[in-house]
Amino acid sequence: MIASTFAVLLAPILKFFGQILGQLVALTKKKLQQYSFLALSAYEGLLSLQPHWDELLSRRGSDSVQEKNELKDGLQNLRGLCLRSFPEFLADIKLAAGGRDVSKGMDSSSKLTDFAISVCADNTMYLTALRQPCLDC
Repeated sequence: MIASTFAVLLAPILKFFGQILGQLVALTKKKLQQYSFLALSAYEGLLSLQPHWDELLSRRGSDSVQEKNELKDGLQNLRGLCLRSFPEFLADIKLAAGGRDVSKGMDSSSKLTDFAISVCADNTMYLTALRQPCLDC
């Protein structure tokens, strides 16, 4: 009886969470380069909460156990977006670096390359986390 009451209490929270996560994914898909680091941060945060989330969902009881796990679905969507964002980011850097023209007074130093290297170095932990599949996804 307590498990079914808990499931009833949890239902609107899960629905609201699903809507928010869906809006985050939709926003990130629209402007991937602008929000890619937001998606990376959300992915990292949600991945760290996955064991707690699974424990919480297991308390719903056997009569209300559903096959759908909102966090796992959201993690898969965010992971796909994050994996897609880095090749596009590196392609943009390559195009910008190839478009420099020294004759027009453009900067011919390696500032763009240094920026790209620092961004990639700072986000190595994200890439490492993305390469590892979700435990239960």
